[in-house]
This record gives sequence, C-alpha cells and structure tokens, in this order.
Amino acid sequence: MNMLLEYTKLFSKIAFRNKIGTIITLILPIILMFISNSKWLDESPSSHELLSVIAMWWGYIISMSVINGVAVNQIELREQGFLKQFKFISNSIIPIFIGNVISQFIFTFVSLIIFCSVVVIAFGGSLAELTLVSCLTLIIITLPLSLYLSWVPSLPIKQETISSLVTLIIFPLLFLTTIFFNSESFLSYLLLLNPVELTQQLSKILLNQLFNYNLNVEFPIVSIFLLLALYIVIGVYFLPRIKIATIKTRS
Repeated sequence: MNMLLEYTKLFSKIAFRNKIGTIITLILPIILMFISNSKWLDESPSSHELLSVIAMWWGYIISMSVINGVAVNQIELREQGFLKQFKFISNSIIPIFIGNVISQFIFTFVSLIIFCSVVVIAFGGSLAELTLVSCLTLIIITLPLSLYLSWVPSLPIKQETISSLVTLIIFPLLFLTTIFFNSESFLSYLLLLNPVELTQQLSKILLNQLFNYNLNVEFPIVSIFLLLALYIVIGVYFLPRIKIATIKTRS
C-alpha cells in the first residue's frame, strides 16, 4: 500500500507539471469550445445543444488524459529506464499501473471541474449537474480505458514516435464522433473502439438517466457496457505484456 501511495504521488507530480499535457487536455478543448460555438455568447443554446457538445468534449478530455497520462507516460518511463527500475523494486507492473491510473484520475477530475466551470460561466447550464455526470463518467470509464490502452506501451515504439502520433490523432478522434452509421450495423460498433465516442455515449446515457434529458444516444446501454467489458479484457491481455526495457538504439 505504501508503494502504491508513493507511485501515486510521483505520477501526480508528473501529471500536474506536464505543460503539454495540460494544453492538450484542458486548454485546447476550452479554446475550441469557444471558437466553434462563439454564437452562443450572444444567444444562449438550448440544453440539448449545449449538453451534446459538452459530452463530446468530456469524451475528448478523459480520453486524451488517459492516452497521455497513462499510455504515453509508461512509454516515457520505459525509455528513461525508470519503468524497469520500478518493476524491479515492486516486483510487478500492477502497482505502477494502478498508481499511474489513480494519479491521472485526479488530474482529469480537476480538468473536468475547470472545464465545466468555464462552460457554465460562458454559456450557462447547471454546474452541479455537469460536475456530477462528468465525474460519474470518469469513475466508470477510467480503469477500463486505461486497461484498453495498455496495448500502446506493449508496442516496441519509441517515445518520439508515439508523442507525434498522439498529436496527429487528436482531430481524427474528434471527427469520428461526428460519423453516424445505422446502430444495427457491425460497422457502427467499431466506432466504440474510439474511446472519445464511447465516453461521449456513456455521458449522454448518464445525463438522460439522472436528469431526464432526451439526448440522442446511438447505442443501447447494454452495448456500451459490453464494450467496456471488452476494454477490460483487452487490458488484462496486454497489461502483463507491457515492455519495460528501453528500445533506444545505443551507439
């Protein structure tokens, strides 16, 4: 337990000091929210319009936070030689992984609170409702998503490569949330492999169930939780296969 606490403290310091991560996870969505919905500053949106957009950005914030703070962070630790050292100390990758997940949960929680507060001040809405639903979404999705993305540090890929790829996938992940297929088709369910889409759908379900909104949810609740279970299964397979030895080419 003490070891887990120390890992959580260490990774929390890394998360809150990571300026690039803060820009991608928090500053960028706030800026894009204002740019793409500037008309709302003059004319307040309906609850349906506002919550549909907010749900998409919740999906983005949570997904990019886990991608950067858990998946990419473990690659960075590996390439710096720390992951191998930490595993030697703890004799397992599990406490390292859990400490990383907890620290990123804390960072994402703070990011969501700030995002929701800015949105409410600018566009209206209930801060209590937004905070409750975003945090419930975070609680449900964080562990399955972190496990799902454990395939990333299991790849023999360098830190520089994965950092570039993360930058490149930001807008494709958002774009894919705007694509809609017939929910009865198999192809539509492939969209749920996009964590932004799955998180967005989950948050809409929670908003509808808890506060009787009528937001468009393209997938049934059962499908969402089956995909979450699939995320966990994928993670259980890849977590023990995370590579701990640096792959840097030595001269």
